[in-house]
Amino acid sequence: MRIRLKRFWRWLKGRLWVRPAIYCLVAIATVTIATTTDTFIPEIAFLDVSVETIESLLTIIASSMLAVATFAVSVMVSTYNAALGRTTPRAFEIVVSDTSTRQAISSFIGAFIFAMIGLIGVNFSYFGSPGRVVLFMMTLAVFLWVVGTFVYWIDHVTRMGQLRHTIERVATHVTVLLAKYLANPARMGVLAKSGEKPPQDGRPVYPRKAGIVIGYSCEDIRAALGDNSWGVFVDAIPGTTVSPRDPLLWVRGVRVDSNMEAALRECFDVAPVRTLSEDPVMGMRILGEIAERALSPGINDPGTAIDIIDTAVSVFNNALVDAQDIGKSKTDERIRVRPIAPDDLLSTVFLTIGRDGAGSVEVAEELQRSLRALYYILPVEYNDPLRRQAKIAFAYAKDALQYDWERARVEEAGGFLLHEDETNGHDPDLTADKMQRSQFAATQVSSSLPT
Repeated sequence: MRIRLKRFWRWLKGRLWVRPAIYCLVAIATVTIATTTDTFIPEIAFLDVSVETIESLLTIIASSMLAVATFAVSVMVSTYNAALGRTTPRAFEIVVSDTSTRQAISSFIGAFIFAMIGLIGVNFSYFGSPGRVVLFMMTLAVFLWVVGTFVYWIDHVTRMGQLRHTIERVATHVTVLLAKYLANPARMGVLAKSGEKPPQDGRPVYPRKAGIVIGYSCEDIRAALGDNSWGVFVDAIPGTTVSPRDPLLWVRGVRVDSNMEAALRECFDVAPVRTLSEDPVMGMRILGEIAERALSPGINDPGTAIDIIDTAVSVFNNALVDAQDIGKSKTDERIRVRPIAPDDLLSTVFLTIGRDGAGSVEVAEELQRSLRALYYILPVEYNDPLRRQAKIAFAYAKDALQYDWERARVEEAGGFLLHEDETNGHDPDLTADKMQRSQFAATQVSSSLPT
């Protein structure tokens, strides 16, 4: 049930007609109230408004809003294409989720609908003085709202097509996803150990169609299995590609009939394409693709790649901080969930940058510095993956850079991450204060991270 509600809510948020429909209901309610106001509010002479004044104002709104809405849609499409052309098509979901543009277009269309319904009401209904005042005040409010929305939208759309604006939107979205995962990585279940296998005596449940898991619900799993003594291993987490031969989960301790299997299958949301709804790895992948596009020979923009590297560090850091403010959900020991591997989170953003930016000493050096910064920020479970990423990036840089002094700069930036054997895995410059803060951060979120 929760998966269906999430799917419906996600579909509803993507529809542009919702806000205009609300405007339509408001217009109908306004005309209805205006026609019935005369029965319980006495006429006041100095508050009287002529029908011609109201009709003129509604006519102005009706004649202009449709043209403004058409103009806004064309600008929105052009801006979206420009933003996606500079980043990656995978950022489309985040770019089109811009609420300001959708609200502006919906306001213009809704104001047009309101004006048309208001004109119909004025021409076919009799309004007394109180009713005309009510209709005039509502029309004036709609007019002021539309003007304010248009001014705000013009200011917003000038920034929306900029590359930095898109990067910030992606980073904000990924930070929220990653913080939710770090706070409750297993939802209502228990996080399985790294490399843990499904139970040998478990019964696998397979999907009917191939696709990519974009979400699942532990609450629905519990409801489908009831209060029996059972155990579940969730193998298909968001971002996992599944087919009729790849199990979604494994069940043991209870007999699984066809009805229960169908109910368990409904606990997973499988879509044809990968989305960002509950998948932080996909968000990191989008950041990596933006940097990869910037480093392509046709664009050759290492500065954007450096911005992405710094943005990725801030995403990890801010997600760790925000995760501490998110409440822990109640856990059910019967549900075990496969964790997201730290290598997946790191490699999706840093591996492509290390490969495509290996020929730029500035990019390679900044990447090594950022990996060192993450070594201080992230808990100890990420130490080995960070060393692996640093060594892979340095291997690319050694082959791509022409001069020894460039390789020396990159090697110096990597520091102890590249010379684990010489320093026993520790930075000689890591002071007691830094070590204490690193251990404190690891303690705060150790229960939320894969082991």
